[in-house]
Formats: sequence, C-alpha cells, structure tokens
Amino acid sequence: SANGLYKGGRYAESRAAYGEILRRSGAGGSLHGVPIERANLATIHYNWARAAFKDGLHLEALTQCELALAQQAGYPNALIQRAQCQMELHDFDKATGSYDELVKLAMSTEPPPGGAPASEWAELRDRARALRDADPCEVLELDVASLAPPADEGALRKA
Repeated sequence: SANGLYKGGRYAESRAAYGEILRRSGAGGSLHGVPIERANLATIHYNWARAAFKDGLHLEALTQCELALAQQAGYPNALIQRAQCQMELHDFDKATGSYDELVKLAMSTEPPPGGAPASEWAELRDRARALRDADPCEVLELDVASLAPPADEGALRKA
C-alpha cells in the first residue's frame, strides 16, 4: 500500500502509489464506481505532500498541500505542511500568512492543529515575518564582501 511504502521510507514509491490512486479515482473522485469523499482525497494529497517533503521535493509537496486544501479547506495537517514547504522555499511572505491561519485555527479549535497552542504558531509566524523582512544575504548567510566585484579591474579580466 502507499502508506506502507511511506512508513518503510520508500518515499518515491509511495508518491507514485498516491498518484496512481488519484489517477484511478478520476476527476469525479471515485474508485471502481465507489465515490471517494473529499476528506479522503485531501488525505491522499497530504500524504503525497509528506512523502515529497521527506525527499526534499518542497515545490511538489507544496502543490500537493494546495490540492489537499482545495478538497478540504482548513485541513490542519495540510496547512502545517504548506507552511513548512513555504519556509523551505524561502517564500517567507506566504509562510507568514500560512502560520497566521494556523494561529487563528488554534485559537478556535480543540485540539489545536498539530497539538500546538496558538502561541507556538505565532512564534513561527513571527520568525517567518522576520525572515521576510531581513536582508537576503543574512537569510542565506552570505558574506556580503565576497559578493563584491574585485577592486582590481585586471583581476576581473583574468577571472
């Protein structure tokens, strides 16, 4: 099963299996004539996202999170995974918004998403906001001096 492959650390194979399930379910969301509930479709997309994230495929994971949320708006696990993807992709502006959604959700639901209180999501939101507003060289831990052109024009020609 796709979940068994995931649990065994075979993430590429599990992604392929989740994709096959979705392909077979078709546009109408049914498998062998049996309708698949939107919540289950959302879970399949979310599981695919988790496998992609484990393989470092953050853009693929983000796409699957968005598809999960299209099936089930406010799906806490997909919201969490989406924010993590946005952070890994350095899309700190969107991550700030995603963590803000989690803050609001945590304040209005019990148990809160991921079992974390609103204050923890607020800390992550604030970190994303700080990274969004930071100098890109600081975020990427680049030495600004090393980015400057050589002072000697002759050295530039030799390079």
